[in-house]
Amino acid sequence: MQLLRRRRLTLAQKEDLWALFFIAPWLIGFVIFTAGPMLFSFFFSLTRYNIVDAPIFIGFENYVRAFGRDPLFWHSLRVTLYYGALSLPLGLIVGFGLSLLLNQKVPLLSLWRTIYFLPSVIAGVAVAIVWSRIFSPQVGILNPFLERTFGIKGPGWFTDPNWAIPGLVIMSLWGVGGGVIIYLAGLQGIPTSLYDAARVDGANALQRFRYVTLPMMTPVLFLHVGVGADRRLSVLHRGVRHQRRRWWAAARHAFLQSLSVSERL
Repeated sequence: MQLLRRRRLTLAQKEDLWALFFIAPWLIGFVIFTAGPMLFSFFFSLTRYNIVDAPIFIGFENYVRAFGRDPLFWHSLRVTLYYGALSLPLGLIVGFGLSLLLNQKVPLLSLWRTIYFLPSVIAGVAVAIVWSRIFSPQVGILNPFLERTFGIKGPGWFTDPNWAIPGLVIMSLWGVGGGVIIYLAGLQGIPTSLYDAARVDGANALQRFRYVTLPMMTPVLFLHVGVGADRRLSVLHRGVRHQRRRWWAAARHAFLQSLSVSERL
């Protein structure tokens, strides 16, 4: 009787198996918590479903109604893009600027980094209460400060449709500390030899920033833009979906909901 010899795996096959073994937890989590819910959401979008009764398949009727007969959809999309166009560049500039300052050799550097990062991990309820008091036209501290210091009468903020979104943009800057940490890690990963070579070539601080820092930070900046755009585009639709009132009230409601997720970029 001929004995069957066990086939031995090659080194490449073993590496492939170990790679699958290590990424298996992520793949399982992706299928269960991301891909699965996405497929179920798409299925339910093709049905009429009120949670209590069984779903009724209606095809693309929901999409036709949203894109063709629901003016609130396009209005919420316009407001969301307006909010993202303001908050994303401003958050990038402020976060990157703070990271440049925190990358310098200054006294109590660890303390300053902690102070700037701490607001991004504070509970959303506390943050909502603080900012509602700051922006309140009756008992807030911002409008009296503007009037006494600059002689400007402060707006109604969330009671004024022209100032609701700018108010939300200002509030979003509260959580730039998470992005600052990412930028700081990128800045510290830039080889010092590049700065030394630039100094030898006679480059000043602005030229070193333009020709060394910015090119080396491009991957980190693109990461921030991509993730930040995704988060900002998913903020205001919550308020519009749950609160079919004036858009600035919906925007305020949406931002208070999003504080629990914490805007980190």
